[in-house]
Amino acid sequence: MILAGGRATRLYPLTLHMPKHLLMINGYPIISYIFDHCAENGLKDLVLCVSKDHYQDFRNALGTGTRSGIRLKYSSGPQRLGTGGRVLRARSALGGDAHFVVYYGDIITSFDLRALINEHMEGFPQDGRMATLALSSAARLISGVAKTNEQGRILDFSEKPMISEVSPYQMNVGIGVFSRRILRYCKPQNDLFRNVIPLVLQKGFPVFGHIFHSQFFDVGTFASFERLLGFLPRRRSPLK
Repeated sequence: MILAGGRATRLYPLTLHMPKHLLMINGYPIISYIFDHCAENGLKDLVLCVSKDHYQDFRNALGTGTRSGIRLKYSSGPQRLGTGGRVLRARSALGGDAHFVVYYGDIITSFDLRALINEHMEGFPQDGRMATLALSSAARLISGVAKTNEQGRILDFSEKPMISEVSPYQMNVGIGVFSRRILRYCKPQNDLFRNVIPLVLQKGFPVFGHIFHSQFFDVGTFASFERLLGFLPRRRSPLK
């Protein structure tokens, strides 16, 4: 499932009448690079979860995806749905599959999706994991950080470090493999990562992280577009 239902207010006015996933970079819609990444890693049956307001925009631009080497289905719902709600609404598209991938539609990356999927599927029989989330050790903080003592004296300072350099935490990328059982805890207004993952952890279900070290980009600001120009390929096969 590719989640592409957000309003993208940080990219106004470009996204007042067009979803950000269809904005062009190097002559191609942003979402086409996600299609490429999925197809290159063996994921060719994709469900695009969109808001009803922009369903026709996506349909007109992308069709069924056959010329991109994928098979594209659509799941549309109200704009107010959270990401957990969009996943829940698209459950019928899973058929009988017991596991599925969720990919946030504003994330551009090139890490090995097969490795993430294999880790989840190989681990599931032993640990019954609810999900395996892609976590990045290469994410850089956007500002400096400081460590102080009780009197406020700075003991250590680092300007825009990698998160892994100053914390045991890794950055959530917005891509994961999930057991179908996760759908029991999704609700229409819930956010998949803000609400659902903490809930299943609280209930004691195992969730694992797959750490990778390559770059990823959240295409949500004008600055991210500039950074992407040096990352994305200049020439690609046609989308349609």
